[in-house]
Amino acid sequence: MIRYRGVLNDLHIRAVARLALRARGFSIPYGAYQTLLAEQWQLGHRLRDHTLRERLPSCLQDPLWGQIAQVEPRLWERAPLLFALGYRQTKVLGGLLGAAAIDEDSALLGGAFNAAIAVLDYLLDERGLHPELFGLLQAELVRSIFNPADDWESDLARAHAKIGDPRLRFFFALFALCGSEGRALHRRSRNDAVWMELGLTVGRLLVAERKVSSAARGASCEVAFSRADVETKSVVPSVAMLYIAALASPPPAAPGKREQAAAHALGQIFLRVDELVDLVSDCRRGEPSTLVQRLGERPPQSPANVASDADLYDLIDLAAGELHAALDPAAFGAGPDSDDAAVADVVAFARMTVAAWLQLHEDPAESAAPASPPTANRRPLDLATGMLLAQQRDSFRESIHHLRFPRIGWVYETHPAWVSYRAVALDALLDAYHAGLDVPPAVLAAEAVALLRGKHRQVRGGWSYTPDVPELPPDTDDLGQITQALFRLGGRALSLTCDEGIRLALDAAEPDGGIHTWILDPRAASPADEMVRQYLGVMGGWGVHPEVVANFLYGLILVDPVRYAQPLQQGARYLKSVQAPEGFWPSKWYRGPYYGTFRAVAVLAALAPDSAALDRARSFLLSRQLPNGAFGEGEGEPLSTALACLALAQLGERRAATHAQSYLLRVQEPDGGFPPVIWISFPSMDGPVDYGSRTMTTAFCLKAMLALLDHQRT
Repeated sequence: MIRYRGVLNDLHIRAVARLALRARGFSIPYGAYQTLLAEQWQLGHRLRDHTLRERLPSCLQDPLWGQIAQVEPRLWERAPLLFALGYRQTKVLGGLLGAAAIDEDSALLGGAFNAAIAVLDYLLDERGLHPELFGLLQAELVRSIFNPADDWESDLARAHAKIGDPRLRFFFALFALCGSEGRALHRRSRNDAVWMELGLTVGRLLVAERKVSSAARGASCEVAFSRADVETKSVVPSVAMLYIAALASPPPAAPGKREQAAAHALGQIFLRVDELVDLVSDCRRGEPSTLVQRLGERPPQSPANVASDADLYDLIDLAAGELHAALDPAAFGAGPDSDDAAVADVVAFARMTVAAWLQLHEDPAESAAPASPPTANRRPLDLATGMLLAQQRDSFRESIHHLRFPRIGWVYETHPAWVSYRAVALDALLDAYHAGLDVPPAVLAAEAVALLRGKHRQVRGGWSYTPDVPELPPDTDDLGQITQALFRLGGRALSLTCDEGIRLALDAAEPDGGIHTWILDPRAASPADEMVRQYLGVMGGWGVHPEVVANFLYGLILVDPVRYAQPLQQGARYLKSVQAPEGFWPSKWYRGPYYGTFRAVAVLAALAPDSAALDRARSFLLSRQLPNGAFGEGEGEPLSTALACLALAQLGERRAATHAQSYLLRVQEPDGGFPPVIWISFPSMDGPVDYGSRTMTTAFCLKAMLALLDHQRT
């Protein structure tokens, strides 16, 4: 079975799942979501604390309902959502059967039934009460619910008297509530056909629960666990709630194929989203999961059958695509031009439930509205943004650096480097989005998903310059850039994937605060880690480099300046110590004095705004500006100008920055882009490596123009 030994958690997995859905256009109005969540909590508390509690069979009227709050507070706190979800689900499925089927009593039964199934799963999965629970759920007791001739209440009282564990008593109360409410509905409607189908459905569900929980415990059972069992366990409750809704109507009313298909489709959505959010937990605990099974069917690139973070991201992206397709009205039986209001209500319920299951409120990108778009000089910004969006639609092919690499054994191969460039482009598009320009959120999400899937698959530490070369180690520069983009897009939950690399980089920091460019795990001894260490002798470039340190530190400033206060202060001291006498910061990997200066100024402006180093940087930049407003050799060029402009904006030099912007506007090309200028430049054993692209120049020029816009607004 596939294993996962990484450090990702459920909070992060939910954030990535939301991201992957948003990349496909999934969107829920945040205000509507908040309203629904508040209403659901209000409804759930009413059901838990009053309505359903008051309907307990008389033989169960004891303090057991409140005892669970002390014994299992987490379960008690979740109960309102469980009750409300079942209540609302039964009502919306009842709508498929007609207005007469939207019955209050059946909705209450649906709320109790959903809570009973969820509590059963919780006590099986989280508390391991398999023998105790299935000792209670004897087939005879379950069958007697659906046989009007049986004295079910006496059987119920005898079974209840034998239970001592408050957790089991709470579940049994829900079980008894479902039985008593169901029998009352049946007595009222006399719909024997629906009552019989409901009994058969509940029986199938309990058989699947027993098989799946037995497989999870490694217990022997007559029939082995299968994917079909897992699907039955998760999908059939929705079908049961359809029959609960139908039970309120007299015969011959019964769900047809259309209604059953819609309920089944809804159950499939619940299965998909549940397995998606539980992916890491299920991997670690070995829980039966169709999604984990599929992970095992996709052999990981890492050795020993261990899934990497990137393997999980691949699977999340695939599963999110399938979930999004399952939310299409066609999956519920609606035609292309259908105006079936009942189906539309089921789809809307499913979409909102998915948003709640993924905990949309955790995602700052959903709640943070962009600023009002600029009213003056907007056209150049729109054009530059449009150019980047056009490149994104082409997978940023123009910006790929096809680099000739010496592999181990000195065999040369050419591989595409794209990670850092797409991270820079995403950073610029985020600036544009937050400035109110027309950047679709789906584009931002899709780029972040692509970056996550580009994470190194064989060693810990983050991302490497060229993902296709596994012996190339992760590097601090890419880590810093991606940390910034992920945090800006999804907050702390999304950037958690960077924490491990950050820790490894900080653990290897120099006493003066310098951070090494390459990230290695000193405790790892796998063949992949040994290969990475050997490759550094071929690749070279070991050491501490100011522009890399600054880019990394800026990521820490965004993510958690309090947690990383000490390394940030040490890093700031390092940057001050390596500033050139002229006032700029040199770069190992980038051409000219402006990129390193922009990165260092951004860090020091945040950490040491009164530093003399910033005064020296200001003097350097002002002394290098050409009469036409540009920076760079000769008459200047747009990339150096944009980088200098970004630094000047940080320093509050509005006049010089505006002069630089005037130059950028003059050299902007008709499609909104800017001419390619060499950006990457470093020596290698085979000669100098130079790289530039229109996309990268345009990204920094757009950032520069937007930085001035921010300056003008403040």
